[in-house]
Amino acid sequence: MQWFGHRPGCARQRWPDYRGPDVLACATCTADLVPRCGMCDVEARMLGVEVGFRHFAFVGLCPACVATVRAAGPWRSRRAAALAARVRTLHEVYPDLEIEHAPSGKRVVMSGVIGDRHVRATLRTGTREHEYERYVFRVALLGEHEVGPLERDVLDFGEAFAPTPSEGSPKITRDDHRWLRVAFLHLGRTDTLTVVDAMLVAAARLDAR
Repeated sequence: MQWFGHRPGCARQRWPDYRGPDVLACATCTADLVPRCGMCDVEARMLGVEVGFRHFAFVGLCPACVATVRAAGPWRSRRAAALAARVRTLHEVYPDLEIEHAPSGKRVVMSGVIGDRHVRATLRTGTREHEYERYVFRVALLGEHEVGPLERDVLDFGEAFAPTPSEGSPKITRDDHRWLRVAFLHLGRTDTLTVVDAMLVAAARLDAR
């Protein structure tokens, strides 16, 4: 896999001869770029520079995480098991969150009331092309809030929380309730609890304004 990382207007004319499995990134266009593992966040080691291209050991997942994923079995069964684990974790901590809709096993909608607020969580095993919302959480707002985007700092997930909300999150939406809504592409099993906890606090704070 070759990844040259060019941006529009790059004047570089020479291309390296390398066509191996590792990663090449244009030193002009991507001077500050260092690939990181999508699972453990370790930085890719730079192996050298060739004709103005920085040579990195991997992109996507590091070798150790690739081995872990392969040992866990086919991706369909892995994702199904991960989805089931997230559903169990949410239900164990919040028993009032129950499965409302699970049409195909690829998407589970959980809903219930926590305290005095309706909560709804949509968990998917995958997304369509160019979609960035596998995990969507909604916590009902009690006030007459205006629909629209919010600043990200309205939610405090704590320093140990790594995932970043998808583009356009958080925001206030409205159907049967006014919702504080946030979505993620990647989320760990216990991260789901962090998200719900933070959203409940944020919703109370928004209602108190």
